[in-house]
Amino acid sequence: MQKTDYTILLRAVLFGVFLTAVGLLGALTAGYFSARVLPTWGGTIAVILGLFVIWLVHGSTVRSVFRLERSTGFIWLVFGGIVTVLAGTALASAVRRLIENQSDVVFPVVSTAAYREKAIFMLGLAVFLSLFSVINIKVKSRFLGNLLELILIVVTLVFIMRFLQKG
Repeated sequence: MQKTDYTILLRAVLFGVFLTAVGLLGALTAGYFSARVLPTWGGTIAVILGLFVIWLVHGSTVRSVFRLERSTGFIWLVFGGIVTVLAGTALASAVRRLIENQSDVVFPVVSTAAYREKAIFMLGLAVFLSLFSVINIKVKSRFLGNLLELILIVVTLVFIMRFLQKG
């Protein structure tokens, strides 16, 4: 990988982290206001919008890195996508906690799971989205790309089923 690859990757990931955090805070704000009208749906709306933001920003970040520097390797694209999701989510969580501590705003609860389970879920989501996006970008053959995406989906479902059986 050339030196320019690192700077393009770094800039795109930092921008993606910022956009992810802003989007997730926007989703939480939408959940906060919708909870006033529909109290049981506030958290659900925040989760739906948050997952949409993560998917949208992540895909845009990975595609931008690839389009700006086509020689970027598979592993670097996957790594950039994972960092975008995890760091953006962590930044949004930190700002959320800061807002809740400094004001009387209480955002809706999006998950009652323990911190460890939330972290595992976000890591799994980041890996899945990164692999899916990079397969879509890097694999030239449509048949092979679709086959690899199908295998990724099946493997992910198997991991989810195993995780649910143990929990």
